[in-house]
Amino acid sequence: DDNFTVAIYVLPDQMLQQLVASAKPYLLSVPTCTTSSGKAVVEAIIANPHDGPEFFHFMALDKRFFKCWEFALGDTQLVCTQGTFGKCPPSQPTCAVFMHEEGQLLVGGSNGHLYTVSGTACTASTLVSEALGCVVMLTGLRDCDFAAAGLRGELVLGCIAFDVAPLPGRRRKQGLRPQVLRRFSIDDLTAHPSIRLPTGMRPRWNNLAVDPNQTALLLGGENNCLVLLDLSPQATAASAPAVRRVLQVGHRGEAWALAHHPTIDGLCATGDSCGVIYFWDASARQPLAEKAFRSELPVWCLDFSADGDLMALGTDDAMMSVLSFPSLEVVARKRVSHDARGVKAQLERVCDIKFSAPTDSDGRMYLAGACWDQRIYLLKVVWRCIERVRTRQILSHHTLAGNSSSPTHIMFTSDSHYLMSNSKDCQILIWRVSSGERIHSLAALRDASWPQWTCPLGWPVIGIWRSEYDLTDINAVCQTF
Repeated sequence: DDNFTVAIYVLPDQMLQQLVASAKPYLLSVPTCTTSSGKAVVEAIIANPHDGPEFFHFMALDKRFFKCWEFALGDTQLVCTQGTFGKCPPSQPTCAVFMHEEGQLLVGGSNGHLYTVSGTACTASTLVSEALGCVVMLTGLRDCDFAAAGLRGELVLGCIAFDVAPLPGRRRKQGLRPQVLRRFSIDDLTAHPSIRLPTGMRPRWNNLAVDPNQTALLLGGENNCLVLLDLSPQATAASAPAVRRVLQVGHRGEAWALAHHPTIDGLCATGDSCGVIYFWDASARQPLAEKAFRSELPVWCLDFSADGDLMALGTDDAMMSVLSFPSLEVVARKRVSHDARGVKAQLERVCDIKFSAPTDSDGRMYLAGACWDQRIYLLKVVWRCIERVRTRQILSHHTLAGNSSSPTHIMFTSDSHYLMSNSKDCQILIWRVSSGERIHSLAALRDASWPQWTCPLGWPVIGIWRSEYDLTDINAVCQTF
């Protein structure tokens, strides 16, 4: 724990029976023994799978050393022996695994070296990657003993073998040493296009696991990425493993933007503060990992047009962008605000963006963006013929003013005649879209129809609020009609 303590719990015999008999958790309140881990916090513990019932051996890793611990059942003492790198280049241990031979280990370092450890001393090392994040032993691949993954997105397959004879005139102690057979990037792995990660993606792999039958390998990355690889019995280290399924691809930053596609069932898009937009199949409960879009600025809001052929996003620096869908080609990028107060002042973010329904048979519509500069910017999406080519253009229409604080949510009526906004100071304002005129009476929208309600303030959603709530307690709402 954070107090530099290592604790051992001996599991009682009756624990399993009680867990099966009742759904209540079994509480282990007092450890069997505790001891100090030293001057550094233990960041990983790896148990020895070759132990018998009388002993428990495990390896502990911290930021400076690796330590071998031994605990005997019936005893109350933990015996610790610090590992040494010997003549191998020292490094911060990042991962470790017990080999098939008892008393032998593989330890990965932040310098990319993979060390063979006998007892508590490193006997040899090999530079495997720039920085190692995890390692696991394999038995399912022919001529392959281990798999290692790096913090630069690299997957390495190798074996433990004796060194070849050194070159004449060079001296080197021969012995068992990790040997790299092949390196793969995520783009090298064979996969169906529908389950492939985005090209150029380099997850920081920090965890590996192999199933007991040695038929599947699970890779875990820092960006919430989980990839299941297929280890077929006919595979060798020379052939790249196949991607069986991308289980999860998560956002590295905070995901604030969410939009459902209006015509494709289950399809939705999310955007994060790192500028990455991912797409998901909610019906199949899986990410569409092969499709992604990277913006130069953080993405705070998303919306699809009524036909689903356009996707708009709002970002920092008062930027609004429109992409064609599904190609994700940029149709237009527009900085709607130029009101940066002061030489070093930054433009505010566009926090909400909405398409209106088509206003005529030609497919013309409005696009509104709520900016934290206390204004709402209305754009027109129209068709124009340029050199006999019919293309879409995004034109400025009106700037809606009147908010005394930053607007947070906006929405159009079903007929696209009016637009309503919520702001940080609980204001509810209404404008006529055609003229940009502000409507001072909420009664004008008493009988208005809405495609869906997405503002946290208003009579249709008054039931979600409690008297003790603050306005910041609810960030988003969606009510269908």
